[in-house]
Amino acid sequence: MADTNTVLLVNAPYLDLYGGDVPGTGYYFPLGLGYIASYLQKHGFGVELVCEDGKTDVMEEVRSRLASRAYLCLGVSCMTSSFNSALKIASAAKEAAPATPVIFGGAHISAMGGSVLSEQPGIDLLCTGEGEIPMLQLVSMLRDGFEDWSQIQGLFWRDDKGVVHNNGPAPFHQNLDDFPFPARDLVDFDRFALHSHVASGNRRAGTIVTSRGCPFNCIFCSAHLTHGRKYRFHSDDYVVDEIRLLREHYGIEHVFIEDDSFTVVKDRVERLCRRFRTDLPNMTFGCFSRVDIFDERMAAMLQSAGVRLVVFGIESGVPEVLKKMNKGADVGKARQAIELCRRHGIESYASFVVGFPFETRRDIQQTIDFGSRLDASSVTFNPLVPYPGTPLFNPGKHLPSTPEGWERFLTSGTPPFDICPEVTASELKRMVDRAHLRYYLQPRRLLGLLRTLRSWRDFRSLAAAAARMIQRQFGGG
Repeated sequence: MADTNTVLLVNAPYLDLYGGDVPGTGYYFPLGLGYIASYLQKHGFGVELVCEDGKTDVMEEVRSRLASRAYLCLGVSCMTSSFNSALKIASAAKEAAPATPVIFGGAHISAMGGSVLSEQPGIDLLCTGEGEIPMLQLVSMLRDGFEDWSQIQGLFWRDDKGVVHNNGPAPFHQNLDDFPFPARDLVDFDRFALHSHVASGNRRAGTIVTSRGCPFNCIFCSAHLTHGRKYRFHSDDYVVDEIRLLREHYGIEHVFIEDDSFTVVKDRVERLCRRFRTDLPNMTFGCFSRVDIFDERMAAMLQSAGVRLVVFGIESGVPEVLKKMNKGADVGKARQAIELCRRHGIESYASFVVGFPFETRRDIQQTIDFGSRLDASSVTFNPLVPYPGTPLFNPGKHLPSTPEGWERFLTSGTPPFDICPEVTASELKRMVDRAHLRYYLQPRRLLGLLRTLRSWRDFRSLAAAAARMIQRQFGGG
């Protein structure tokens, strides 16, 4: 039996997705770890949570906590670009508390699997896929002193001889309401704020997830590894109650719904919109949507329920490229979706990915021209990054020689590889930067962008990002 039942969970920090080497204009509460934390609490475990919030030095905080008390285990969640910082946390943990088991999970771990254990002796176990149930089973074994790791689906483990074992994937849990609201009370929630482009003016904003799973099959996305392809969702009451908690306990006025595609099931959207209107007056919302399921009825429903922003992953302005990336949408639907948002007074955010191995220079420029002409409220052009777990990732070509190489797997920076045969990675980044400068330096765009800023810090981050773009245009990297 262990002499403690408290688990320390850590969200590994990474270079900001939207700002490269400049701190982001927002810090998001890690909902995935928050769900695991609350699920463990529900079953009687103590939990502490450490994550980046703009003020906390995550590494020093982990060292301090491990030095001050014993924990049942340390759980570290990481994305691909934060894997190296996660390794540093694991190393610090082994120095401060050698006997404390270190468990890694998250999107990168679910993609890379057993190779992580084979190469990193400082990690003891890997928890892949949806983490709540495997983590509960794991920490229960640690507490009870019965460590038969072969019994837990979703786990990679190392035996006494150093051989790595894979127990196979855990099934995705069907009743999401079994998972309590994320444990936001474990952190100073006032330190978290959304990026200005997805918040709603100066309204205090937060995030929720109302569903898991994406039934689509885009070749650049690995979301299915942690959430599956079958669409599962919380009940209407659960969603409304969580938003009410955010409003009443944390002062949240604007909620961004982080579902991969909130609008997949129209009947459910209609029910939730009705509840938003009646039960959550004066709240505003943002969400993701595909363009091919966004029609007049959908736009009207969302607008009437307080939705002020819809983010569309349009991805390309070239029909043949859309087919090859398995997007299942067309450019006509994209134009229609942006126009419907404009007509209904909803801000639209159009996102594109360029630099696929089957794209030409002309294709990339056509996508940039298409996006620039759409007249969306905001637009972003992202250089393709071949993330592990996607069909585009080729270990023979894309596996970094050192863990530090994973830090470059960010869509905000210069891609780590030349993927498009006609355009180098550095040239692709300059094309994207040039497109952003031309788009946002238009007077009305610039004014609209400045209106979203909430602080001097926001302005400094924006100015620094613009300066880097301009520097790259003149050969400065």
